[in-house]
Amino acid sequence: APKTTKKNSNSATAESQGDTCTSPKGGQGASWSCPDCERAFSTKTGLGVHRRARHPSSFHQQKCEEVEKQSKRRWTDEEKHILARAEAGFSGAEAGPSSSMGSGACSPRLEGIPEVGSEEVNKVEAEASRGINRKAVEWVLSIEPVKGYEKQCSEIRLAIEDQKMEYWKRVLGRESDPDGRPVKPLREPAVEIEEPISLAECKKALRDLKQTASGPDGVSWNSVKSLGPGWLQYLFNSILACGYPTKSFKNSRTVLIPKTEKPSDPGEFRPLAIASVFGRVFHRILASRLGVWAPLGASQRAFQVNPAKCSTLAIIWDGKNKRWLHDAKGQFKFRGSTLPALGVEESYKYLGLQYGSKGKLKTGLELLKGMLRELKEAPLKPQQRVFLLRTNILPKIMYYLVNGRVHQYTLRECDKCVRRFLREVLHLPHDTPVSAFHACAKDGGLDIDCFESLVPMYKWQKLVSLEEVPDNLVRDLSQLPAIRKRFQLKGAQTSFNNRAEYRVFWKNKLLDNLDGFGLGEAADVPQVHSWVTDGSSLLTGEMYIKCLKIRWNVWPTAARASRGRRQAPLCDAGCRQIEGLGHILQQCNRTWDKRGARHDRIVEFVGSQVERRGFNVIKEKSFATPRGHRRPDLIIYNKDRVWIADVTICADRGAGPMALARDNKIKYYTDDDLATEVAKVAGPGAQSVVGLVWNWRGCCEKKTDEWLKKMGVPIESRRLASVRVLEGSVWCAEVFRKRTGINFAQVGGRNRSE
Repeated sequence: APKTTKKNSNSATAESQGDTCTSPKGGQGASWSCPDCERAFSTKTGLGVHRRARHPSSFHQQKCEEVEKQSKRRWTDEEKHILARAEAGFSGAEAGPSSSMGSGACSPRLEGIPEVGSEEVNKVEAEASRGINRKAVEWVLSIEPVKGYEKQCSEIRLAIEDQKMEYWKRVLGRESDPDGRPVKPLREPAVEIEEPISLAECKKALRDLKQTASGPDGVSWNSVKSLGPGWLQYLFNSILACGYPTKSFKNSRTVLIPKTEKPSDPGEFRPLAIASVFGRVFHRILASRLGVWAPLGASQRAFQVNPAKCSTLAIIWDGKNKRWLHDAKGQFKFRGSTLPALGVEESYKYLGLQYGSKGKLKTGLELLKGMLRELKEAPLKPQQRVFLLRTNILPKIMYYLVNGRVHQYTLRECDKCVRRFLREVLHLPHDTPVSAFHACAKDGGLDIDCFESLVPMYKWQKLVSLEEVPDNLVRDLSQLPAIRKRFQLKGAQTSFNNRAEYRVFWKNKLLDNLDGFGLGEAADVPQVHSWVTDGSSLLTGEMYIKCLKIRWNVWPTAARASRGRRQAPLCDAGCRQIEGLGHILQQCNRTWDKRGARHDRIVEFVGSQVERRGFNVIKEKSFATPRGHRRPDLIIYNKDRVWIADVTICADRGAGPMALARDNKIKYYTDDDLATEVAKVAGPGAQSVVGLVWNWRGCCEKKTDEWLKKMGVPIESRRLASVRVLEGSVWCAEVFRKRTGINFAQVGGRNRSE
């Protein structure tokens, strides 16, 4: 065995007792081996830390046994307090040993138990506090009948009955404490309570009546049920008409039910008053009526104890070694059965939070990382991962953080963990704007909750709700500084009063960003953006990711890659324009054919949707006018109306509002000569010109959506139109990356032959 110095001999014995101690080869130093995994440590402290962290069950079990062997049992403060309360309930002649609760000084022994049978009890001298406590235990245990002394047991039982009578006479005969709180009338007198009892109420009361003991009148519950509801209705209405109940309703018999297996004190019985069965049915009906006008609060309702769903958790203090230990032995019993004890590694759930011997076991960050890991490994599409993250994971973590104690650092790390997960599963660049994740989907974002912004707000709202409850006690508690401090979050920088302010904050953050500036008109038609968060199979996983990149302007381009440099590069197709996403999708000569295909696809889609609603459609017919040829995309008509509609997919907000593009279309096709030509093919109906406008980010112009809705196009189809615009933009961006053609006419005046 290793040698220890005198200074550390006690601690070494306490720590290493039961541990395997071996000497390494050569005899140099000492090796402390773990009895569970046989891992060797050079110091006993390292072994103790290892066992407490890696083998907590065996460690705590061993140390608890050592504490029980080495330490002397002492009365705890709680046990002293219970004993003092029990002593205070006895009269001077019945009082047993007593001790002071304040300073711990001992008071002389009072008179012992009065003479029981032939036993004599003499006065004793004052003893030390520990001796008095030991005598008190012996005095309490002496009340229990001892086997072999039948006569003494019978006399003790009589003494207990007398004690119970005196005890409960004093308790039940005491006047109630006055309640000085002012009573505020909540409403006008409810005269409906005194209305005659109906037959339906009697039937319900009998149906809910379960087997119960009879009252002092001896009438059983079975006899009352056999009478039928009609007889009870006559009896109860007669009592209401007279204004006072019968004498049998006022009498009851009180039964004392023991709370423990072997009660040794009158206070260990529970009084139960049993009234007449007729009276109980009558009171049940009146209580149901009163419950409508004066419902009981949640704090006034009792709970149902069920041993099968209960467990115990015992923490003992090792004062010598200044540490706590978990006692896994089942020491608590209820109704004769031992309640199971939780292990040191087990936990229980309370209000959605997991607690164990170490307190709250997992932080929100650890729980979030585990759930995100499982979601990432699941065989799901990207939009399905986003949907489950928003609807399942984030609400659970939000509840955990709002109801637990967290720091601002934890909230910030949770947000970073979520954004890191989204960048991985959506293949987004690292410089994707943070506001793109947290802004509402209607404003152009992904609608991911930001814990750092919402948790302080929800905590404050929870505190405000406590101040508005009708219970005065709860309202007073909410004003205590200690309670209010628990709802305040240290380090909180942003605070919002409601969810609307939160949405406006992140919307402005997104629009202030260069990538999100073009989404300024997304909120004008919010319903077309539901594809971002609903997790539907409208798009493939690959196309969903690409549409998000187009929507947020994070598609890889030369202009985006050169951010932070002195000058952005020009388009390598010879356009003499900065190679940004807006230029690629709207101006570059490499993508002119795909831009046309994107436009034609939307024209075909709108025409088919309108044609399904019973309208006649003429597509892209050319008309000669004095101002030149006019070729509207769609001529929609019926017997009464004619619409000249033209579709355009314009630039985003940076080039001007979409309403300007719509007005330009209307101005271009508002021509009397064109109207005359259209009337020849569509009939003499009232004509109007309509501009149908989307931008390359998938946003729909407000009046365009209103016109489609007026024509009977459902919201699903209007949403699909925006998605198809984004798909066309994706094809344009992909074609630009694959093609290598150059516009030689704009590069130094060269032509293709050169």
